[in-house]
Amino acid sequence: MLHHITAITEKIKENYDFYTGKLGMSFVKKTVNFDDPTTYHLYYGDSKASPGSLITFFYYPGKGRRGKGFAEGIIMEVPQKIYDKLGDLVHDPDGLTLKLRPGKNYKTVGVITPASKEFLGKWMISSDNEYVNHEKPGFMGAGLIHHVAHITEDDISQLKSREELVNSEINVSPVMERFYFKSIYFHEENGCLQEIATFGPGFFIDEEKLGSKLVLPPWYEKHREEIEKRLPDL
Repeated sequence: MLHHITAITEKIKENYDFYTGKLGMSFVKKTVNFDDPTTYHLYYGDSKASPGSLITFFYYPGKGRRGKGFAEGIIMEVPQKIYDKLGDLVHDPDGLTLKLRPGKNYKTVGVITPASKEFLGKWMISSDNEYVNHEKPGFMGAGLIHHVAHITEDDISQLKSREELVNSEINVSPVMERFYFKSIYFHEENGCLQEIATFGPGFFIDEEKLGSKLVLPPWYEKHREEIEKRLPDL
């Protein structure tokens, strides 16, 4: 099951208007990239910020190029009224492909990716996937997916997955603190970046009303004034 999908936008205001307006998603978190606090990390999802509903964006100027190593679209369920309005296929302001299916709520169910079905199936992906083939490598930028995150139940199951990856001679990151969840990262054999993320502690730990303000993890709070000066208006 997917936890979230993170993509790149260079049109931050249009991105916000599209996902909250046209697509009708809730704006659940305005924070920064924890590895690069000079840029935004925006989260959209259902009203409860449920893992599995989340689409998130890093803000970086510069268009990406489709190619080997990069997923280029999201398969997702949306409420029936949104599906009736938009149909099966829509593109966001940066050109990211969204294939829509009618459902009761928002749910990310798959990706359009050159990733290896056999490789990912061996590990944790039970979601739907559509595969594209590219001879030439792409490069990261707006309109492409940065990484695909999959849910693991807790810290123990995450460490077990990490051990299995390491034993299979796959280069995997240490466990990284993302405040709302913990993560490990690795590249599958065709280059797409994958993440395994825990369910919790979730997105309500620093806000009662989600998406109401810029929130920072505790280790960046002392730099808030400097960080806010560098971020564009939203």
